[in-house]
Amino acid sequence: MFKNVAGIDDRLSFLKRIPPDIYAYVGFIVVFFVAYADVFLQQAPFWALNLPFFPTLNSAYYTSGQLYWFHGNLGSPAQPNLAYWLPYVSILISFGNTALAQKLLILSPLFSCFTMYFFLTKHFPGSRLANFSGAIIYGLGPATVLDFSDFLLWGLALIPIIFHSLLNILKGERQLRDILLLGLSLSIFTSFLPQILSLILFLCLIFFSLNFLFVKNKINYFKKTLVSLSLSILFFIVSCPYLLTGTQHLMISIGWVPPSSIITSPALPATSSNPSLYFATYANQEIINTIRLIGGSPGNFLSETNMFGFVLPIFAFLSILLVTKGKKFLNLLALSLISIFTIVIIYGIHLRISWVMWLLYNTPISLFYYPERPLYVVTFAFSVMISVTLDRLFNIIKNSHFNIRKYSWLPISFDWKKLISLLMAILLLFSVFNFAPIFSQTSHQERDIQLPSYYFDIQTWLNAHPGDYRVMFLPTGSFSSILDTPDVFEYTSGYVSYATKNYVDFVNNQLVRFETSNLGALLAPASVKYIIVATPNLNALWKGTPALGAPLTTADLSGPVRYTDGKVQGDPINIKKILDAQRDLKSVYNNGNFSVYENLDYFSKISVFSSATYVIGYKMLCLFCHIFLVLMSNLR
Repeated sequence: MFKNVAGIDDRLSFLKRIPPDIYAYVGFIVVFFVAYADVFLQQAPFWALNLPFFPTLNSAYYTSGQLYWFHGNLGSPAQPNLAYWLPYVSILISFGNTALAQKLLILSPLFSCFTMYFFLTKHFPGSRLANFSGAIIYGLGPATVLDFSDFLLWGLALIPIIFHSLLNILKGERQLRDILLLGLSLSIFTSFLPQILSLILFLCLIFFSLNFLFVKNKINYFKKTLVSLSLSILFFIVSCPYLLTGTQHLMISIGWVPPSSIITSPALPATSSNPSLYFATYANQEIINTIRLIGGSPGNFLSETNMFGFVLPIFAFLSILLVTKGKKFLNLLALSLISIFTIVIIYGIHLRISWVMWLLYNTPISLFYYPERPLYVVTFAFSVMISVTLDRLFNIIKNSHFNIRKYSWLPISFDWKKLISLLMAILLLFSVFNFAPIFSQTSHQERDIQLPSYYFDIQTWLNAHPGDYRVMFLPTGSFSSILDTPDVFEYTSGYVSYATKNYVDFVNNQLVRFETSNLGALLAPASVKYIIVATPNLNALWKGTPALGAPLTTADLSGPVRYTDGKVQGDPINIKKILDAQRDLKSVYNNGNFSVYENLDYFSKISVFSSATYVIGYKMLCLFCHIFLVLMSNLR
């Protein structure tokens, strides 16, 4: 843009030897750290959505999906999950510094910018400024601005890699490497965002179908490409990371196996008689919100009245008008089709349209629990299409005959056409960031919170008592979710069997009704060693923020002891009276903010499987039942 600057060219000649793409990656880093400087300057660990608290260096805790010891279903056989190795690696390379480990995990939006820019330069080459703009919208735009600390967003960074390898396969380039890369990237992606694997596979099918329709030698192309894609899927299944898990994910995503046969919970899967989860999460998915990538009614804080958000769909679909032929047009057409399909499905769930609801109840769409997840695919499509639109507009400006007289009296002469292109990109990004305020410290402070000291006191006590055991937190709910270790005695919606839920419900009901004096024995099959009761001062209780509710509320800590909606609540004084009356519990610690009871009937490393039968009664009766079951198993 700038040229003929006296005395500067020679001194800056070394810059010409730096690959131009390096400047783009440096630009991403600068924008990211300027936007989130307040978060990265925090010294203490913070609490945020889907961000581990890093309470221990024990690898078994972070790799829970690889082992039977999985808090989500009380030890039932768990689907292995590569995603949970990432927190362990983060804490490992941080040498136990939990604050640093958290900061490493929230770098996912930055890496999303990197991978998207790489994808655009390889498959939509053109203006680097256009590719930079598309990549920064993808990584730092509406998709991540509210949940940038969610470590599951590492799956978002893998979407460009998936389609990079796919498009190479469809073009017949670098077959072996791209076959392996496609399978591996799908495998890792599924560990983070399995809910939208079906949407990713559907987009792959659209790309393949459009390329097949417009290729000359269709039979040879079909055979060669089908073999390559089949090998990629096979590698995906094997590396997912185990054969069973990969097969399950694949069969669920293509509809061969109903999600209900693998994932069962009180609220899932959707049925015509139980649609409440989706009606809540899709409550505000009007069409004008959906096309602006606003998703998720419970956690939606993007302004619904901000008109700047409309630049996203306008600039995206403008690409179809500016590019009308060639491979680039086919790719844009595929992205447009998947965007329209996803938007229609999301809006259809909001309107409860009959055919969309049928898809919701009978296809993998039932895994779209929250609309922001499928909107990640629309974000990918929009970002690519916006990049192409900018590139075409830059070319129109460059090739135009419009000319502005250069001002000879200036020490620097301007290339006005490049300046206009730069201003256009700046205005676009300004509009996007006005809609998705990544530079808003107020927004950050509502989502990344340093908790009051008494929460850390509990964690400190637990760290001083290591071991493979579970803890029952009272009251249950958000109180335990922020501590996250050791494994918690409660079921996790979406990952638990009905049998395990019934077990937890039974124990909690026995507790709140004061119908047992041997609570420790009831908790023993789940390896619960400690019961922690929160007893903070209600007048000094932290109230939370608009984005993140408080872990403990006045409602949790007041009223009669009760068990409703999967949560034990009530006055801690009355809860402690019940626990004090138990014959197999012992009070071992009390600091005013919380009390700890030890289970004298604790057994280590016992798994509760979904097919287990629980026998409640006198000890002698239970002993006879145990002997009978052993004899029956030996007779087999």
